Amino acid sequence: MYLYLMRGTPLIVMVIAAYYLLPYAGIDVSATTGGVLVVSLYFGAFMSEVFRGALASVPRGQWDAGRALGNAWTLADGHRDRATGAAPCRASVHPTPASCW
Repeated sequence: MYLYLMRGTPLIVMVIAAYYLLPYAGIDVSATTGGVLVVSLYFGAFMSEVFRGALASVPRGQWDAGRALGNAWTLADGHRDRATGAAPCRASVHPTPASCW
């Protein structure tokens, strides 16, 4: 729901809503703090889609090969799958934030 709301609403509408509706709701923040909050939430939604797409772009065979070598997509050992998904994800995510906005 968060992604659809943030990505489907224009940024200027959310900035104006935060500026006028937050004080009306009893949340007293400065204009700068409200603007930074809105912009952070807005671009956070776009970046989460970038990382979701990067994880989806890793071929299934590469995940299976990593599991066969002992890498698992769990937090059992305290680390998330460094070898299987991290390198291809970094390669596909790296240029995207620069061209996102």
